[in-house]
Amino acid sequence: MESKTISLTVNEEIELFFSNPNIYEEKTSYGTLYLLRRDANYCIDGCAKWAGAMVILAGIDLLGKFYAGDDGFRKVSERFKAYYNQYIDNNNAEIIYQLRNSLLHSFGLYSKDDKNYKIYQFSLCAVNEELIRYCSQTSYIDNLNKQYQKISCLIDLIKLRNKFDESIIKYKNELIVNKNLRTKFHKMFDIYGIKTIS
Repeated sequence: MESKTISLTVNEEIELFFSNPNIYEEKTSYGTLYLLRRDANYCIDGCAKWAGAMVILAGIDLLGKFYAGDDGFRKVSERFKAYYNQYIDNNNAEIIYQLRNSLLHSFGLYSKDDKNYKIYQFSLCAVNEELIRYCSQTSYIDNLNKQYQKISCLIDLIKLRNKFDESIIKYKNELIVNKNLRTKFHKMFDIYGIKTIS
């Protein structure tokens, strides 16, 4: 069973959580973001790019909980997009959220948004160019005669990782000085911020 066995100040929680994933230290407690980024880098830089993308998308979920100070089940989309819009960019949150859904829920590259009548089909690359390149948008009629907008696009996983890493720096910098963000972060830390290895 994982549990927090040490008492930390908020500043110590922040330092542990945001530890540099490129520096390895043998210890008993690690920040979850450190572990997540270490594994994402291992996958993206190696031969498991899809797995790396899944880890990064789970990372945006994780940071969304800290940013919101909330982990309610029905607010996943809202938290993910709020963090994405604030720290990554304010144009592509829906597309990246749909990529998250397609990979994390079915290890696939297809997502259907019945609320907004959109179907997303993704292709992935790792060349560090554009984050999203739209390939086509067409209409699609399903077997219940509902019309959907079908969106096909190419997502660059290296660019996604770079933007994720940049967002972490922005969030940490705000967290250090913003009392409200610190309160929300601390509220989530014991639950989601630390992993104890025994």
